[in-house]
Amino acid sequence: MRAWFLILPLAIALSAPYSTLSKRWDGLMALYMLLEELGYEVRRVTGSPFRLPKGMRAFFLVQPSEELKEGEIDELVEWAGRGNVLIAAGDLPLAPLAERLGLRLVEGSGIFESGAIGVQLRKPRVERAIVKTTWRLRPWDSRSDVIPLCGDAEGATVVMVRLGRGVVFLISSPFPLTNAGLKYEENVDLLSNLLSFLPRGSEVGFDEYHHGLRTIRLPMGELISIGGFLASPLG
Repeated sequence: MRAWFLILPLAIALSAPYSTLSKRWDGLMALYMLLEELGYEVRRVTGSPFRLPKGMRAFFLVQPSEELKEGEIDELVEWAGRGNVLIAAGDLPLAPLAERLGLRLVEGSGIFESGAIGVQLRKPRVERAIVKTTWRLRPWDSRSDVIPLCGDAEGATVVMVRLGRGVVFLISSPFPLTNAGLKYEENVDLLSNLLSFLPRGSEVGFDEYHHGLRTIRLPMGELISIGGFLASPLG
């Protein structure tokens, strides 16, 4: 029984969409490993309750499977405004965050790729992103702090929002950051542009908390909760 108690939660995590533990097409393992290879200090954020660790300079929030609470959105926005980089990719689960930043998520025709807007993406130059989405981002009103980076006639698919001393990147699809999405050179170049705001070696975090992976600290030690199951860390 003990072996199942440990293996079942791990199996759930390895197949969870948009998790850094997953090798599936919609996992983020390739992104996690790429950032490590580039010299960033990468960590998974699993603490309960949800908190952004001190010292972290960038945070990836990709298609959360659990609803973002109002207080969590407040923390993310305030944290970014203190000089950090928030990269949020997804559709409906990120609508509340987009609204907080003055953007609305609208559904339109399906597209495979979207072209670059203006000359913002130059490190290296990006002409298009492979997004595979029906969703677009549109500002509620004209604002100088909201800069569309990729999109089409129906709206933006990649947006930069200047926030205090920091910046938020919103992508209307999780696909560009997935294992499948990063097989496209265009998306790797897009990622390079998003990371250009960070010094090499910075601490970068990934949201696993909203994918159901939690670290719970108890008097007897730490427990990992995955999809409602509990397991002690191996080793």
